Amino acid sequence: MKRLHIAVAGTLFGLVISAPSVAFAHAALASSTPENKAKIRVMPDHVSLTLNEPIQGPAFVSVVGEDGSRVNSKVIKVQDKTATSDITKPATAGSYKMNYRIVSADGHPVTGTVAFEVLEGETPTPTPTPTPSPTTSASADETDEASGAPSKSSASRDALTILGFFVVAMGGLIYLVRAGMRTADHEVDSDID
Repeated sequence: MKRLHIAVAGTLFGLVISAPSVAFAHAALASSTPENKAKIRVMPDHVSLTLNEPIQGPAFVSVVGEDGSRVNSKVIKVQDKTATSDITKPATAGSYKMNYRIVSADGHPVTGTVAFEVLEGETPTPTPTPTPSPTTSASADETDEASGAPSKSSASRDALTILGFFVVAMGGLIYLVRAGMRTADHEVDSDID
């Protein structure tokens, strides 16, 4: 019986220690088109970034050439886990960087850069810029003003999740200690008899 209490107490202790890493796991970039460090023949008509969880928006994506000129639209289309931007300007051969800042469903921003190289300067056929809809994020200018900090509701939800976990774990630990003490008292009483 004592071994069972020790095993359960050890399991609870392990869960308490691992809780913060589970609760604070955040979204990350799962894939991109073009991929990082890719060498592609010509610039595609659009670029995309896919996270490992849904996007809540807004999203910011900027594709810039070696001279710093932007070649993509400021309107970013968001659907489920993917943010897409049309290439609207001629793209010459050379190195490009796709800078991004995407807010995931958990309220945390995912930022980074995807670097790629275009081997041939071919002008893509520009596609018309769509009118923003509820699933389309704000323009890059509006997105740049965002603080990048997690929303208060998301931070509160994380804190409450961890607090609840600790309360349950501590309650279980207290129960096991008291049960062990009762067993020890019972064994002492038996020895006296």
